Amino acid sequence: MADVQNIASASDTELDLSSEYVRSVSDALSVGDNESVRFQVRDLRPPDLADLIELLDSSQRAPFVTALGADIDYDVFSELDGKVRDQLAEERVE
Repeated sequence: MADVQNIASASDTELDLSSEYVRSVSDALSVGDNESVRFQVRDLRPPDLADLIELLDSSQRAPFVTALGADIDYDVFSELDGKVRDQLAEERVE
């Protein structure tokens, strides 16, 4: 499993989520490895998680939120673009 520090580079206040990082999370989602998903995003702040959700393919957004389960900080939703937030609401992510 790739180390989060090697695939997400920090800037002054936010992470720059690299395409490798997004691909790694996406690959874990594709095979249903929710443990890997949670491990890879364990240190991300709500704004960075929101950015990651927006960078994922639209078909992977709801499974990503579901993978995080009760561990998700609900501040993430206030950081999301309105269209993405609406999409997740329509899919009724629990």
